[in-house]
Amino acid sequence: MENLSLWARLEDHLTFGAGYVPFLAIPIPVFFPFVFGLIRFQDVRAPFGPLSPSLYVIITIVALIVSYLLLRQVGRWTFAPSLHQPKNILLTVGLYVGAVLAVVFIGYLITNPRPEAVTQLGLPDVLVGLTVASVYTALLSAVILRQDLAGLYGKPSGRFRRIEDWLEAVDTAANTETSGKTQVSAYQKIVDEGEALLDELEGARTNEGERLHSMFEKWLSDFRQRSSSISRAAILTGETGNDRLLDKHQTLTWIRQQVADIGGDEGGRI
Repeated sequence: MENLSLWARLEDHLTFGAGYVPFLAIPIPVFFPFVFGLIRFQDVRAPFGPLSPSLYVIITIVALIVSYLLLRQVGRWTFAPSLHQPKNILLTVGLYVGAVLAVVFIGYLITNPRPEAVTQLGLPDVLVGLTVASVYTALLSAVILRQDLAGLYGKPSGRFRRIEDWLEAVDTAANTETSGKTQVSAYQKIVDEGEALLDELEGARTNEGERLHSMFEKWLSDFRQRSSSISRAAILTGETGNDRLLDKHQTLTWIRQQVADIGGDEGGRI
């Protein structure tokens, strides 16, 4: 299998294939500590500013939940199997919050250019910074989802149907005990449904999705060109001593799992 680099995987988790345009606004939070300082120090008895600590906590929790739900939906629409896993979406939310917190901290250092500024950080600063980062992460997630809805991937309903049709064709052909025209027809259906699915994968914009498209295209081309039903059966079932055919079967197993992952998410069927 073609292994993706760490950067390629990280890029998928950060951009969802939407590109870096939404991240051009990342530097904006650098100004938040300055604005908050103007509000807070109007009243030295209100170290948390105009809101209570409990309200900051509530806002943070709600913003994090919203961020997760938005990015979960974006992940469901991509062709990257890993982005269909909830744990990876949580990781992305954490990366976003961490990045925005870093920007807010830079803003804090700019507005407090003293050596003791870091040691003077207290609970109000940390809590407000986390709230700002969480809210900004939610806004960033909404921008990415908006790009998705603008037609980045299109409606996924057709993709889910094609995935189901191809997986069903593979299962039917692999389990068939007939021969002759029925067997040839079953194999041809794998090719036909595979070509339709391959057209869907052309729209992959994530690195993971592009890898899946490339691997699937090579496998389908090889399967299409084989005229021997015995070779095709060996590729589908893995019941062979031929290393080359066994390798093709292992590739098929990997492709089926990847395709099932991006097609088995009922929540994305909107």
